[in-house]
Amino acid sequence: MHTEVRGDNVSVVRAVQSLSNHITREKRFQSLISTVQQLIENEQVDQVIWAPTAVNISDGLTKAKDGVTILNLLTYGVLPI
Repeated sequence: MHTEVRGDNVSVVRAVQSLSNHITREKRFQSLISTVQQLIENEQVDQVIWAPTAVNISDGLTKAKDGVTILNLLTYGVLPI
């Protein structure tokens, strides 16, 4: 099964993609970066890519937004960009 992780934090995505011991300025993400890098090395995750905020459907679950985008995706199978 192909596993793709998408994130909207460019610096974290770049740090994960580098597959090195790159220390990001955002220390709170360092353990996340290391964990995802290990998953890539163990071939449990195929790739990590950046997702622009406009298509980040998880924002409706994690931020103070109306959640219409994820609702439309689940109800109608539509993801407007």
